[in-house]
Amino acid sequence: MQNKRPLILAIVLGLTAATQLTGGGAEARSGRLFVPDHRSGDRGGEHFDNVMANYARRCAELDQQFVRERAGRPDSAGLREASALYDVGSAHCRGGAGLTAIDELSEAIKRIGGIPHTSF
Repeated sequence: MQNKRPLILAIVLGLTAATQLTGGGAEARSGRLFVPDHRSGDRGGEHFDNVMANYARRCAELDQQFVRERAGRPDSAGLREASALYDVGSAHCRGGAGLTAIDELSEAIKRIGGIPHTSF
């Protein structure tokens, strides 16, 4: 005989949902439905805003790391290629293409022998 846990869990969840929809909660008994008001109070940024801020912070950290890593290195073909990739990544950071920019800046750091790291 197969495990009956998924079936039991589905039944319990179904009964719980049915109870809530048919008068199990105070809002349902009063005939009102709770809808959160996202416009009231200072609840912080929306998810998109947070993600974009994280990309911007990571871009800035990787940008600064590349500049530090590049400072002590002698000129070479590899350093020039990494610097060109860094320039493209920095432009993408300024243009708002955060995820692409993070990948490019990380790769530029790797090409000069560094290990990319961010606080997030």
